[in-house]
Amino acid sequence: MIGQGFRVEATEVITSEVHKRIRDLDVDPRADIQRSRELIRTVIAEYDERSLVADLPLLEDKEATFRHIDNQLSGFGALQDYFDDPHVEEIWVNSPSEVFIAVDGIHQLTTTKLSSGELDDLIERMLRTSGRRVDLSKPSF
Repeated sequence: MIGQGFRVEATEVITSEVHKRIRDLDVDPRADIQRSRELIRTVIAEYDERSLVADLPLLEDKEATFRHIDNQLSGFGALQDYFDDPHVEEIWVNSPSEVFIAVDGIHQLTTTKLSSGELDDLIERMLRTSGRRVDLSKPSF
């Protein structure tokens, strides 16, 4: 616990450290995926060692933390697991709290919840490859 009832999870601390290191080292996670992944693993290992002697939140699952951060940096964040699942035929987002998938032709509301910022980032990432963008001056494509 930190402050007035605010709890920081290990993944949040590690994610913050990875983002800082990526900026400091000028690594583009989408262009240099291998270097980005090595950096994530290094920060996780360093955190795990520090947590043995410092008052840090417990890191429950190193591999899940790695996948989470890697999906944020070089994939499509919370949606990446659906992209990776060969049974998922379709993904659509009606709102940050309504993410649907289709599996074997059956539509399902998922438990995935996105923040508005995450949704904006996902839209920007998906459009980047098409050369299009969405912003206040051009709210639709």
